[in-house]
Amino acid sequence: MAGVAVDLEADEVVVGAAVTLENLADGTVVAAETDEFGDFWFDQVAAAPYRVYVEAEGYLSRMVETDATDEDRNVGVVELFKNQIG
Repeated sequence: MAGVAVDLEADEVVVGAAVTLENLADGTVVAAETDEFGDFWFDQVAAAPYRVYVEAEGYLSRMVETDATDEDRNVGVVELFKNQIG
């Protein structure tokens, strides 16, 4: 399972974002952080549906659902938006 966190408005990747992968079949949760290219990945994920949460300081949290039951998935670009409130 992999993806990339991006701030499209600023046209840049988001480095150091916290990424949480939740297995919806058994409740297992694992965490990672985006690298200097905004990329994140989780190795050897079980075949199951998942929720991917991406959080970074100054941005609204995002959640993406994906299903890796039949094959490993790349969730692609996860767009983060600046938090305009407080």
